[in-house]
Amino acid sequence: MPRASKKDAERHRREIVAAAARLFRERGIGGVSVPEVTAAAGLTHGGFYGQFASKSALAAEAIGAASSELADLLAPTLAEAAHDRGKAFDDLVSAYVSAAHRDDPGHGCPVAALVDHARGADAPEVDDAYRASVERMVGAIATVLPPDATRAEALSTLASMVGGVLLARASAGSPLSDEILSATRDALIAARAPDDPESSPKPS
Repeated sequence: MPRASKKDAERHRREIVAAAARLFRERGIGGVSVPEVTAAAGLTHGGFYGQFASKSALAAEAIGAASSELADLLAPTLAEAAHDRGKAFDDLVSAYVSAAHRDDPGHGCPVAALVDHARGADAPEVDDAYRASVERMVGAIATVLPPDATRAEALSTLASMVGGVLLARASAGSPLSDEILSATRDALIAARAPDDPESSPKPS
């Protein structure tokens, strides 16, 4: 029995973290209560503090889980970089700066979804988890940039991607939102496109 009880506790913890990762990305850390998280996991909140020291501790773990979830989704694209970095970059940008990502923050990137909410949590563990998520995305972007690209280029690319998604979400429901996504996506891909041989001066 004790073994089964421990197994159930571990499963309940995973369910709570998964529910929190989705709800916090949808509504922000401050916009979701502990009872709402446990209810979304199909549990009562009575045993919450037996699993987590605080809501902030849960938020930090949820951010890490969301970051891992995103890494799994990006894994095929990052693997593609071994054969064609240009295509991998285009695919990464196209997937991130998209209507699908804009409209589903609960299953999207925690860097964009929690950019303001993590800062407002006023908890060091949440700050650390958010920064780790940022670094993970910077690493993913560096994988699809040219081998000689700098860290600054990866950071600026991430900033453009996140900024485009945030502005698109803020203006969702209007044509402007789609314009922002398209303009951001096109600008990033164009900046990374190889020079067009047709535009180079022809030898005389």
